[in-house]
Amino acid sequence: RRHTRFRNVTGVQTCALPIFGASSGIGYDALKQASDSMRRLGIQASIAQRMTLKLAQSNIDMKKATDIAKVAQDLSVASNISAEEALERVTLAITTGQSRMLRSVGITDASNSAMERYAASLGKEASQLTMSERRQAVLNQVMREGGKVAGAYAIALQSPAKLLTLFGDLHKDLEVNMGSVFVKGFGPLIKAAFKIGRAHV
Repeated sequence: RRHTRFRNVTGVQTCALPIFGASSGIGYDALKQASDSMRRLGIQASIAQRMTLKLAQSNIDMKKATDIAKVAQDLSVASNISAEEALERVTLAITTGQSRMLRSVGITDASNSAMERYAASLGKEASQLTMSERRQAVLNQVMREGGKVAGAYAIALQSPAKLLTLFGDLHKDLEVNMGSVFVKGFGPLIKAAFKIGRAHV
């Protein structure tokens, strides 16, 4: 059941990538490349796909996805949280401008300050920034602050405790893949049973 549940979550998100890619004009290939690049860094499949969709929905350049994930990994060390949790918080901070999300990953400078600085660079007042510009301001701040702890995640990987955490993440991805085999094998039967059930409602 757990294998199927994990796979179902990832499966729904995988289906959402081409749909959103087509409707947004971003394209499925760009979304998949962003998601795959996060996975290659070691981010869990379900989180990588969900964060890719969130960033795309907020019109964040998909080419920035890998850099955002790397920064989140580094910030996760000092914050003592998983890389996935840090990525979720960083993504939420970028897309919503919530300062508390920044603080939760060790960035103490409020998002308002980032917006004021970015607005000044554009010759504007912070209140004149568009939503896209506000997000860019926070993204710039995240990348700048993340640069201060660059390499922290790589150093942490030398710790046995951190490696144990990563083994747990690997197990979750393994569950996703095992669920994939189950769904492919029994998917047609499940669909047939669903159609029969609806016919008798």
